[in-house]
Amino acid sequence: MILALILPIALLAAIEETPPKGPPTPPKPKKICRVEEATGTMFAKRICLTAKEWAEFDGANQNRVDSFQRRPNYLQPPDGQ
Repeated sequence: MILALILPIALLAAIEETPPKGPPTPPKPKKICRVEEATGTMFAKRICLTAKEWAEFDGANQNRVDSFQRRPNYLQPPDGQ
């Protein structure tokens, strides 16, 4: 008698509906870590970004370097000495 009461409850628990599976989530992009050495400190800083974020970071840094190099040099005398 007890088995007749427990069995349906156990079956209901086993048959419990699983949530419908949606579209699979894309895998997280792999992080790439670099060590940045800051001026004025002995400690390096570890920065971890995705490949896309590193491309944006490097592009922004290159733009800063290019704009600095394109600036006119006002410290040099006009005759080139």
